[in-house]
Amino acid sequence: MSKSEFVDLICSIWNEGISSLNIISGFKTCGIFPVNQDKYPVDRLNPVKLQKYLDFKENSVSQIDLLQSNPVSDSITAGGSSEVSSSSSQHRTPLANVDLNQPSTSHQSFETLLLQKIGTTAAPKLQRMQIKPDAAVVTSEEYIENIKAREESKKKPTGKRKKSGKANKSSERTRKSKKKKPNENRASRGRKY
Repeated sequence: MSKSEFVDLICSIWNEGISSLNIISGFKTCGIFPVNQDKYPVDRLNPVKLQKYLDFKENSVSQIDLLQSNPVSDSITAGGSSEVSSSSSQHRTPLANVDLNQPSTSHQSFETLLLQKIGTTAAPKLQRMQIKPDAAVVTSEEYIENIKAREESKKKPTGKRKKSGKANKSSERTRKSKKKKPNENRASRGRKY
């Protein structure tokens, strides 16, 4: 079996297996949603946490019963007298027991609710580094030529007095002749530089 055939086989199995009906039946058989307490035996649960859960459940049910039996009336206390609004007592609605096994009918997603609570923060603006005017690329030809020019200017003697007259001209002739001789010697040897 080649790689492409294997990939095609996996894709076809995946597409057949992942369907909404399979996902729903998987949640039902595991007892996750709707919650099926018969799927989870009590002896496998942590006894301390189970007792805390049962105590919490009893307290929450008793608090709901108290709220339903003693409705809160709107009263305004001003200067020692209290008046009860008759319209609010007529329009009381009992608290409904919410079934936790039913899915929520809210039209807001979890992400939007979370973002409303958290809020968004603006990303901090990063300041760009300014390139200094004396900055240069060290490997550029211009930079290398400038370095060579500086080195040559350091090698040349400066501030020497020039000889006047015939002596100065004769020294220039000897310098020119010295420069030509090494070139002639190289050519006579047959080497190329």
